[in-house]
Amino acid sequence: MQSRELNCATIEVANNRDISGRATADEMNPGLRIGKGRKLWRIACLAGLFVVLAPLRGHAQTRITSLPYTITTSGTYVLDGSLDYNSSSAVAIQINASNVTVDLNGNSINNLGAGPATQAVGINAFNKPNVTIRNGQIVGFFRAIQLDGQLESLPPASRSALVEYVRCAFNVDCGIFLTVNYNAVVRNCQIRNTGYSPDGSVSSNQGNGIYDAQGFGNLIYQNNITLVSGTGIVLGSNDLADGNFVTAATTGIFSADPSSKVKNNTVTMATTPYQGGNQLSGTNF
Repeated sequence: MQSRELNCATIEVANNRDISGRATADEMNPGLRIGKGRKLWRIACLAGLFVVLAPLRGHAQTRITSLPYTITTSGTYVLDGSLDYNSSSAVAIQINASNVTVDLNGNSINNLGAGPATQAVGINAFNKPNVTIRNGQIVGFFRAIQLDGQLESLPPASRSALVEYVRCAFNVDCGIFLTVNYNAVVRNCQIRNTGYSPDGSVSSNQGNGIYDAQGFGNLIYQNNITLVSGTGIVLGSNDLADGNFVTAATTGIFSADPSSKVKNNTVTMATTPYQGGNQLSGTNF
């Protein structure tokens, strides 16, 4: 057996006889054998190039090392570590571009130093499509995440947002707030103590977990919302709340629009567990 080394690939060329001892087609036609060798060479080189380049594709990241921070270019932005904002106004991370991912990378954005009178927002985008926020904690803001749309733009540009694996705690007004968004997904988030300060005092009587204002066709899925002074989840038209768990709220899940659907949810320790919307029979507790 002959062996030729080609960078990361090895091409083995079999003996020129088959098991019966007869001459093979390669032996009878050397030109065919050379052509096959060249073809294998090209395949090996292309495969090696793919292996080298594949890990590099689509993985360019920009590090966020301080706050406030404004994003003006599409791409992936990664929090370099837990950061303090401690401001009574404005936005810690402002997204001014479409197709943006903010990966908190397991870190926190902390604004508790600003106190319960703060009007600051943790992460905001205005009328931008395809915004993703994931994987970290946002603490002590007026609203942890606020994704705004514009009614004058129909259908609105603010579409297809994804918020996942985010923990929101001790925010004054709302954990995750959507306005004029559609086709958004908020899933697997943990929201607690909205409307409450760390000392247990009430910072707002209307603290909400997840609020969809004037949106439609959004999915609120498998979130855990605990200790909110107002409503756990507020739905827009044609929204779906599926598989959420709300504990200790004035109202568990609310919708003013009968087109929204509510299924597979559990609400405990709420004055009014469910109000409005289309509750699918036998699936909510």
